[in-house]
Parts: sequence; structure tokens; C-alpha cells
Amino acid sequence: MSDIKRPNVRIVVASHGAFANGLIDSAQMLLGKQDNIAAYSLMPSQKMESFAQILRDEIDECGAGHILFMTDLMNGTPFNAVVSLVRYYPVIYHITGVNLATLIGALVARSAGGDMEEVCKGAMQASERSILDVRELLSGLDEEDE
Repeated sequence: MSDIKRPNVRIVVASHGAFANGLIDSAQMLLGKQDNIAAYSLMPSQKMESFAQILRDEIDECGAGHILFMTDLMNGTPFNAVVSLVRYYPVIYHITGVNLATLIGALVARSAGGDMEEVCKGAMQASERSILDVRELLSGLDEEDE
């Protein structure tokens, strides 16, 4: 585990392949070095149970109520690994469909002193604005110019 302190909010990004590492690297490129954040990459030969155990170790270290899990794909193995932990830890914070905007939204809310609910809300608000059809967006701007 990387630089664990007893956090109010620790963000754990879990993904297929190195996507989680890339998201964190990109977020840190924009926001600067972040503490209490970790990336876990599911590799092709890895089983869900072993991946879930790694995430469970995070919970045992920090406490379930202090970790926001962000996974890449609903119903994918990282998602299922987090969901499998609910039977042991009834309060798990988990957002799926993570992208750079949602991660930044969570990090900005956390750096503003937000509690877990506010950090989740920051991520979800960022998600609402993060995927756009630019052709449609530009088409709307052209109509306003007329």
C-alpha cells in the first residue's frame, strides 16, 4: 500500500489493466501530488478473489467508511470485487464508471475538506458534465450565433 495515513477519505481506483495508474498520474499532473490515493490494476491472469483480497486489505488498514472505491466498469471484475466486500463491510462507498473528470471532482472536493458524502457528490457532479457529444455541443453554439 502506498503512503497510508489514517485518512478521512482515501481514494482507491481499481481497474482493468493499468488504467487506474494512468488516471492517478493524469490527475496528479493537473492537481499536484495527492496523498491517500492508490491504484490497483487487475491483470489478465488474476482471479477476482485475489483482487478482492487486495482491496479488503485496504479496508482493514483504513476502515471501510474512510475509503471511496472508484472502479472503471459496472459489472466488470474490479466492480464485482468491491461489491463482494459488502457482505463483510455494509458501508462501502463505491462509484463506478470512473474517468479523469470524476476522479478530479472527488480530489477537489476532498482537498476542500469534504467528508465522504461531499467527495462522492463532487465525483458524481463532475460525471454529469464529463461526457459530451462535441458535435452536438458545437451545433448548439452555431444556433446561438444566428
